[in-house]
Amino acid sequence: MVSAIVSALHLLALAIGLPAVYLRGRALKGQLDADGFRRLFGADTLWGIAALLWLGTGLLRAFGGLEKGTAFYPVNHIEMALVVLMLFVAAFMARGFGTG
Repeated sequence: MVSAIVSALHLLALAIGLPAVYLRGRALKGQLDADGFRRLFGADTLWGIAALLWLGTGLLRAFGGLEKGTAFYPVNHIEMALVVLMLFVAAFMARGFGTG
């Protein structure tokens, strides 16, 4: 039960953080008068809440014994690196590199 709640809070951080970045961008495009700064600081506050929530729940998931544990994450990072490598290899192959 705790694992599901922490996982949901981890995803909630994304739902808070992404709009906060968007709102911050909109605030910075507008006039930075008193209202503009209020909007900017409000978006920054939301981003800060999302970041704390993300980091806190992420650390709990990685090191708190709630999820797969620390052994999962190095394997996961290797997989992410391989996916990025595959993108580069595909882009080069599409342009004729390495095909003969």
